Amino acid sequence: MTAGSLALAGPASAHDRGGVIVGALIVGAVLGAIVMSALNPAPAVAYAAPAYQAPAYRAPAISRRDISRRRLTVRSRGQSL
Repeated sequence: MTAGSLALAGPASAHDRGGVIVGALIVGAVLGAIVMSALNPAPAVAYAAPAYQAPAYRAPAISRRDISRRRLTVRSRGQSL
């Protein structure tokens, strides 16, 4: 990235143009960032993904009778679903 910005700023400084030097440094930094991102396509991550897999489990079987009993219990307490 630094090499790209200096390569663009070199010709600008030879002609005594101060504003152009700053612009060339910015353009060089942007071009350097583009080249670096092309060379390293993997995105930067703040932390690594966990190495474990969540266990697969089967939900307990609940009959319709159990569901209706639970509804009656909740309603009897004065709460609504």
